Amino acid sequence: MNDFKDIWARAATHCGGSNSLRASLPMQIKAQALATKPDREFLSAISHCLFQAGFAWHVVDAIWPGFEQAFHGFDPSRLLSLDDEAWNAYKADWRIVRNGPKIQSVRHNAAMVRQIAIEAGGFGHFLATWPVDDVAGLLTFLKQNGSRLGSATRTRFLKAVGKDSFASDEAVIAGLQQAGLSITSQPTSARDLARIQSTFNHWHVESGLAFQQMSLVLSASTGCHTMT
Repeated sequence: MNDFKDIWARAATHCGGSNSLRASLPMQIKAQALATKPDREFLSAISHCLFQAGFAWHVVDAIWPGFEQAFHGFDPSRLLSLDDEAWNAYKADWRIVRNGPKIQSVRHNAAMVRQIAIEAGGFGHFLATWPVDDVAGLLTFLKQNGSRLGSATRTRFLKAVGKDSFASDEAVIAGLQQAGLSITSQPTSARDLARIQSTFNHWHVESGLAFQQMSLVLSASTGCHTMT
């Protein structure tokens, strides 16, 4: 297994040098800022990632204000007060992508966000206090308790809301394999996630970088992604 300094060196060759690479790394959201976000922002982000999955992202982005309006700003309590007839009516709502299973996933995920918020004092507090050295556990939790939260959707959601976590897109996985980690090209098993987590934990101690930052460096190290 490569040291992270070797991965950094490979990435720097594709990004105009070490200084340019470091300047390209994003700032991290503080845990306190994450903890104080309202629950509706998390349900909105989950739903945004969910509707983009398997669909043209730019189309969903362009009509997202309509989603926000139709789903009452993604307020979990407001949505959970709707009856079956109201949820069925969404299948004919011109403001959104009229995908029945995904619409029902919004309902399921609203219940998840609301229940966790009650138990943890807010969904943001739940995410903020989840240890970064167990991102794999958080991904598993979201899969087991949410609806239609596949591997890419889960990791994109965490990135979107500012929870530090490792990415699992194609370039990052290629970077991990290039570094010597024995995982499949679609690492969704508990075994592969544990290996990825352990590797990121080790590199975090070595580099002092956040998990999202290390993911971007890994991606750049393969030469197939830029830092933009």
